[in-house]
Amino acid sequence: MIRLLSKYPALLIAIFTLCWEVMERFGAMAGVTVYQVVWTRYAIHLAFLAMVFGPRHGLGLVRSPKLGHQIVRSLLMLGMPLCFIWAAQRMPFQDMLAVFWIAPLLVIVIAVMTRGPSGGVLTIAAAMIGFVGALMIYKPDAGVAHPVAVLFALGMAACLAFYLVMSRSMRDQAELTKLFHTALWVFIPLSFVMPLLWQTPTAPGFGAMTAIGVLSCGSLYALDRAVEIAPPAFMAPVLYTQIAWDVLLRWFGHAVTPDTRTLLGTLLIFAVCGGNSGVVSINSAS
Repeated sequence: MIRLLSKYPALLIAIFTLCWEVMERFGAMAGVTVYQVVWTRYAIHLAFLAMVFGPRHGLGLVRSPKLGHQIVRSLLMLGMPLCFIWAAQRMPFQDMLAVFWIAPLLVIVIAVMTRGPSGGVLTIAAAMIGFVGALMIYKPDAGVAHPVAVLFALGMAACLAFYLVMSRSMRDQAELTKLFHTALWVFIPLSFVMPLLWQTPTAPGFGAMTAIGVLSCGSLYALDRAVEIAPPAFMAPVLYTQIAWDVLLRWFGHAVTPDTRTLLGTLLIFAVCGGNSGVVSINSAS
């Protein structure tokens, strides 16, 4: 199964975005602050890795010749939810997401700035069209004019973009070690503030956060594996599938029928991602 997926890195990205959207739904069920959800996510992520892989790999889960890179890369996964929280406190949710979804375009820009491949004209066009689809779905208004909030939303996008580019540069590192460090350096800083923020979750809430922790391992593995196979810029447009999954889950899971503009934006995203998947497969195989 893993070998089959390895031939289709765009599919791995789509799996990552689907898990991401499912985790968002579990997070809403947790009944605690977002800070606690993030801390518990990575606590369970670490516990899962330690229990399942620790007996076999021992300190191999922790040792890394690029410890500084591991720490910086992990802190980007801390910066992303922090920027999300701070942006959401200052601007409407839909407006914040409209700004955040410049992230795939930032991946391409950063890749080029670090002398990586841009993905070519087709990939750049796909990312731009995907962003148009995102704007059609989120319909931003004057809320995007709040400068501080926009800065935080852009910070969230930058964290994701730099994470992907750094992950590509660390593709020679052991996958399990990267997964362990990704969680560790988010877990440690948040542990200092958790006593001040702690709320005892209900049994369903704890179950939801446990599911988030396990999905975190699987989704980040899919993401890391994808950028090992193909450069991040090639796959950047496929990140927009997260928005499409959200629309579909609301439609079929909560009977929230999308309006025409939202439906057209969703179809546009799927069409662009489907077309770009062929570009990814061709270039990852070459």
